[in-house]
Amino acid sequence: MRSLLPVMIGRGGSVEHSTLIGARTRIQNECLVAPWTVIDEDVLVGGRVTFIGDPTMERRPEGQPASGICVCRAARIGTSAIIFPPVEIGEEAVVGAAAMVRADVPARTVVAGMPATPLRTVRDDELLEAWQFEPD
Repeated sequence: MRSLLPVMIGRGGSVEHSTLIGARTRIQNECLVAPWTVIDEDVLVGGRVTFIGDPTMERRPEGQPASGICVCRAARIGTSAIIFPPVEIGEEAVVGAAAMVRADVPARTVVAGMPATPLRTVRDDELLEAWQFEPD
């Protein structure tokens, strides 16, 4: 039997078709995860985050699929952020609360605002590995 790893999806959220969610990811309450979204392992998505599914509102050439959103390993997305496709949020990146992401976020970069703009680099002491605790 395959081993199963936990994922947490909060109350009142919606996860659409063709979505992949990695192990140990936490998606807080009332999030909307659009089709074709890929969320890697160890990601934290704050409450009321919206992943937009198709910004063209189906007005694209026939047969052309909508582009998706990719959130890389250990990224963190603050409450009420809005993420537009096609973007990639890099590994260990941080998206501030209420940010509007319309462009790729490089790995280990903190962004905030409307539109989201880089503020600083994620420090070594803020990386996931720095926060992993040994069991007692």
